[in-house]
Amino acid sequence: MEELVKILKEGAYSCVIRNGDKLLTYTRPGVADLYETLINRPEVLKDALVADKVIGRAAAFVAIVGGVSKIYALLISQPAIDLLDRYQVAYEYEELVPYIQNRTKDGLCPMEELTMTVDEPEEAVKQIGEFIERMRQRTS
Repeated sequence: MEELVKILKEGAYSCVIRNGDKLLTYTRPGVADLYETLINRPEVLKDALVADKVIGRAAAFVAIVGGVSKIYALLISQPAIDLLDRYQVAYEYEELVPYIQNRTKDGLCPMEELTMTVDEPEEAVKQIGEFIERMRQRTS
């Protein structure tokens, strides 16, 4: 995990995933890269180590469904920790916050808000995918 954290911090990455000899790096903010890895390359997440700048409830759900073995977060929300504890996913973090803020820092992150009332990981991932698709349609 130390190597992943070093790569995360020294590179301009938002997320780094290691599974065996596979190393993936991502630069987009938010949960989209982790979600797309789950959908398009689920084998990469199974038993993987993930180092991420921000782990909120949505990212925790994606990690749980993907079968991630351990997460390192620079910033993590208490609701994400509660989920990871419930589903017995190991984690380490640098900073704990009550919730993930939106980009303008005046409320909840939309993904944190979207998943706040969802209890089932598969349902959460479905809603995350629908949200990402709506955002893509808006920008195209």
